[in-house]
Amino acid sequence: MEDLQYLPLKDIEKDRLFEEKAQDIATFINHFSPKLPYSLSINGSWGAGKSTMLNFIETKLDKGKCKVVRFNPWMITEKEDLIKSLFEEIYYAMDEGDFQNAKNAFFKYARKIIPSATKALTFAGAYMHGFAPAAATTASTIAGDATQVVSDALFDEKPLSKRKKDLNTMLDETLREDGQKIVIMIDELDRLFPDEVVTVFQMIKSNLDLPGLFFVVAMDEEVVFDALKEKGVSKPDYYLQKIFQRSYLINTKYQIKTLSENYIMKYLDYDKKSHLELQGALLAYFYLEDHHFIFAPDKPASFYDSSLRDNYTHRNSPDEWAIGESYYDVSKVLSSNLNIHNPRAFLRLAEILIEKWDRYYNYIFKQEKEIKRFVYVSFLIFISHYACPDYTEVHYLMKNKRGDDDRPLLIQEVGMHIQYLIPSFNYKMQDDTFHDVDCDYVMRLAIEYLNQFPDLKEQ
Repeated sequence: MEDLQYLPLKDIEKDRLFEEKAQDIATFINHFSPKLPYSLSINGSWGAGKSTMLNFIETKLDKGKCKVVRFNPWMITEKEDLIKSLFEEIYYAMDEGDFQNAKNAFFKYARKIIPSATKALTFAGAYMHGFAPAAATTASTIAGDATQVVSDALFDEKPLSKRKKDLNTMLDETLREDGQKIVIMIDELDRLFPDEVVTVFQMIKSNLDLPGLFFVVAMDEEVVFDALKEKGVSKPDYYLQKIFQRSYLINTKYQIKTLSENYIMKYLDYDKKSHLELQGALLAYFYLEDHHFIFAPDKPASFYDSSLRDNYTHRNSPDEWAIGESYYDVSKVLSSNLNIHNPRAFLRLAEILIEKWDRYYNYIFKQEKEIKRFVYVSFLIFISHYACPDYTEVHYLMKNKRGDDDRPLLIQEVGMHIQYLIPSFNYKMQDDTFHDVDCDYVMRLAIEYLNQFPDLKEQ
């Protein structure tokens, strides 16, 4: 399980989800003309695997055609440094290949844009005289603003538009159709403050739309939408269409089976009864394989609880259609509320499930009858305790759904499904009243183990 603890992945040999799409994107980048500017986005929610996707794309790029710059704007604390650092990374990448001839023109263009021209000049000068990039950055900071007046006089001989036109012309003349491009991969954009998000987009669209520069931006589009709206962009989807010529979505909706297969099933020991039963529960609730569904109890009361007589009458609904639909409802609420279609969220659950399940199972079924419906109940209680520990109690789970129900939706759906599975009986007393009983001992054992509260035995 140790390889589950390190995300994002860098080794494509460990990939279970992204290799094919990463190859498609890398192939597109490899074959794209270096004479044109281009930008694409990789969209996905938190934990969907955006950073992993960037890593895998990078491994698939043709190193002869693509020089990769990895840029994480979240590591930069000041907005002005954000612009400077992006230009520095690109400037540094121009040190070899076809870009060398345009490097000086890029520097002259950059110093018109970067707020502190002195810092930009000092960085470039230090770097050209043999300083490492980190040392050059330090030197540029030390320079400060003392020479600002001098730098203004030196740098303003051509307007920005002229500088950009000159740079465009030089890049167009220098770059070969089969030559190299600089691929700038920007990650964690959605962690920035709204004004910083807009700054990065402005750089991509207006200042760095230059031949030979290819931007790949990984972001949570929903978070970016909110940031743009906060800055007064009324239609963020249209805004982003102007920034990115192509967008890719990491759609995690249908990944649960793949994730289960590779991060739970492969770690199970099928010589163990507990692991075989866990497999069955996963096939029922994650894979929704209907031949693993079980329906209303149909055995006599003594089969489920030896203390009961067989003249007890079933109270469970025999409606197989409603029970079958309940499996789909439970699967849907697990996916949405636990976000388990998301790789990072799924791996958290998988690690805990594999670590705890064997002892949990053995604790319960040393004391309770080992039948599939009780295994399923135990599995669902484990999951509900992981998600909503405060509501994983018998009285919450066995409470009937109502219109004004204030329980979490996951507890409502899981609870209703458990009520279908738990055998319920009644017995007519001599005074014509009914004695009701639920065979819920398995629930109490499961909750007792998970909470480690000995007094739950008395409830």
